[in-house]
Amino acid sequence: MSIANTGLFVKKNERKTLAIAEKIYNNNTDIVAVAIRGGYYGLEWIDNFNIGTTENSFHAGFKTAADEVMQELREYLLKNASGKSVKLWICGYSRGGAVANIVASMLVANKAEFPCQVYAYTFASPKSVVVESEKAHDTVYRSIFNILSPNDPLYNIPPDKWGFGRYGICVVLPDNNDVSYEGAQNI
Repeated sequence: MSIANTGLFVKKNERKTLAIAEKIYNNNTDIVAVAIRGGYYGLEWIDNFNIGTTENSFHAGFKTAADEVMQELREYLLKNASGKSVKLWICGYSRGGAVANIVASMLVANKAEFPCQVYAYTFASPKSVVVESEKAHDTVYRSIFNILSPNDPLYNIPPDKWGFGRYGICVVLPDNNDVSYEGAQNI
């Protein structure tokens, strides 16, 4: 659906797993927001427990969802953003955060197919990839931010000893028991 007089376009996919919104800036730059839903759209719990890894060491269940998002995004960009400068803003919460982390890392790693600037913000994301921490936090992934709370049980799923992590920069919020927690609330 188009929202009149704003230049904003919003598209939902059939499974309701994501929404894509576009704002044209200065007639030649598309700012494209991709919001990835965390759950409540079907049998996503089956994929959550498919913890095996793919050929790229991604969590197999989250990678299945990421492939769907990539296909939708690929079609959208080919149809709507061809020949323009594109800035992608990808976000997700919980399972959607894990999928957003994978999608952003795939886009960053595949600049030839997706010559765009990528910014990703995940919230309460489970771990999504088995990768050496040096590689996951390489400067190429510095535009991916994972906001984490130690009070959230998903913060450590799958367990560290299984080798899973996240691409990008992880920002851990203070714990409720942290003496600096009250001060952090006032920032």
